Amino acid sequence: MNILKKTTAFSAMIFIGLFSALPVSASADEEIIIGDTNGDSIVDASDASNILVYYSTMSTGGHSDWTWEMKSAIDIDGDGKIDATDASYVLMYYSYHSIGGEEFDNITDYVRELKKPVNYVLAPEGLDPGTPGTIKYIVNTAPRTEHYDIPLYNIKSNNDYDGKTYRSGTYELNDEAVTALNNFAQEHFTDDMTDYDRIEYTWNWLHENVKYASEEEYQSYQMWNHSGSYCCFDVGIGQCLQYNGAFAEMLAYMGYNSYMLEMWTDKACTIQHYRSEVEINGIYYSTEVGDKGSDNPPTGYKWMWLFDPNKRQFYGVQAGEE
Repeated sequence: MNILKKTTAFSAMIFIGLFSALPVSASADEEIIIGDTNGDSIVDASDASNILVYYSTMSTGGHSDWTWEMKSAIDIDGDGKIDATDASYVLMYYSYHSIGGEEFDNITDYVRELKKPVNYVLAPEGLDPGTPGTIKYIVNTAPRTEHYDIPLYNIKSNNDYDGKTYRSGTYELNDEAVTALNNFAQEHFTDDMTDYDRIEYTWNWLHENVKYASEEEYQSYQMWNHSGSYCCFDVGIGQCLQYNGAFAEMLAYMGYNSYMLEMWTDKACTIQHYRSEVEINGIYYSTEVGDKGSDNPPTGYKWMWLFDPNKRQFYGVQAGEE
């Protein structure tokens, strides 16, 4: 439910009569309702007015006799500040009830729903998943679990465990990545695309539209400090870690069990590479988003593959496990 759409018109209302006197503090034994500034047990426009007056008063060096409990009750979004944003949330909540909204009977749950991230990456329900037995069907119908961590496995032949796979780190799907993924989805995905379609589209888009970053660019953008999704979708450049990292982030955000591999691409152990794999229903699939500069147009060769079980290099067992 997108309650923001219901309240957009009201959130733009002009506040009338906002600069009334500040309310008195509540007594010690009086129950304080979040958002209720005057003790009438109702959260409405007058409370928004009082919050704005408080904010204006304190911003100009004034004083208030509100208790710590009351101040906590008017920090609606819980960001540690009392400002116009809190007043806006109160007015939106009041407007929500004014037009018949009944799902939320307190402002805390209402604001929590407003701030809840919307996963625009997932396809709408009810689309044809394809023919049973095909990889499209397997991907579209696979059970998934929302998660925000992407394991990194070191599979280098000369690693500390004599070539045995071990988990060497974890990439976190942070707010920066989620924002980049959602923005990309809103711009490129359509309602008639299944989840497989969205994955395939992302895979191709990364290959066709992301520029391979030079070492100077890599250092300039400090890419090691950013998510693969931000580097590729927002900035448009990256190296193997960002190309395949962005793809693994897309898979993880959609609920698939994706992970990254740190590896060599040559027997001499001189060319380091990162790519992703994914586990679906106990089967491991390899994925690769190669640099377009590695394409060989005369032969049609692209350093690209999607859900290939024959090219997997991690089989679920790592150093230290039976």
